[in-house]
Amino acid sequence: MPIKLRGIRLNVKACESVTYDRLRERILHCNDERKEPIILEYRRLRPDRHGNVYTMCESIRYDEHYQKGITRSDYTIVPFGWCE
Repeated sequence: MPIKLRGIRLNVKACESVTYDRLRERILHCNDERKEPIILEYRRLRPDRHGNVYTMCESIRYDEHYQKGITRSDYTIVPFGWCE
């Protein structure tokens, strides 16, 4: 089953936490209960306009979003207003 992803940074921390099997389980059991999002924290170097560089903490939240239409019981997504 292909999973379409957007916005995942390709680094070691994300690759260890956000795996195909983990995402697949979250999607297959999305109607059972609301899952907690996957939150990863990073330290980033940020310059200011005066030339100083600071270390900033940044967190990224990975969660499922179903925005493109209606999810059927066989996990296919059809547009809103779809008639057969």
